[in-house]
Amino acid sequence: MNAVKVKKVLYAFVHLVGPLSYLTISIILGSFFHY
Repeated sequence: MNAVKVKKVLYAFVHLVGPLSYLTISIILGSFFHY
């Protein structure tokens, strides 16, 4: 594993997990403040 491959994997990981975690947090907060 060279540095370029690691950067690409981290980049893809951030772009995949970032929106998912943001969506999950927004849904949890939305349902929490809704009730």
